[in-house]
Amino acid sequence: MITAQEVGLRRHPDENHAAYALKNGYLLVTCDRDYLDNRKFPLIHCPVIVICDFGGGSAMEIIDTYQCLRAIFRVPQFYDKWMKIDAGRTSWIENARYLYGTSARTRYRWYHNRLQEWEEEEPPKNRADDGSAILNPFKP
Repeated sequence: MITAQEVGLRRHPDENHAAYALKNGYLLVTCDRDYLDNRKFPLIHCPVIVICDFGGGSAMEIIDTYQCLRAIFRVPQFYDKWMKIDAGRTSWIENARYLYGTSARTRYRWYHNRLQEWEEEEPPKNRADDGSAILNPFKP
């Protein structure tokens, strides 16, 4: 693990952090939710970014967040896609763009020591997009 301070990027703009991580093949872990802005940080021009929500920031909340993400860090599948992960203490959302041009938004959570996931489907083409999501039930 390396910090922004260690590479001389402390107090630099977010774009510099993302560019450094992308150039050097690093995963960027941050609490800065600005990275979720796809206009400013489009998936295709970003490294893998993990945005953590530690709640109040207590030691237990931080531990819970990393415990929740243990599946990601154990078996990283970042080699054929660009990804942003919005991580909380009990669940996370992956926004991925694959090399062959498709993208997906998948939610995960730990429930009774089992990993569950669901995907958001595209709204029907004849319906106006009101920003709401159509969710599949959790897959066991």
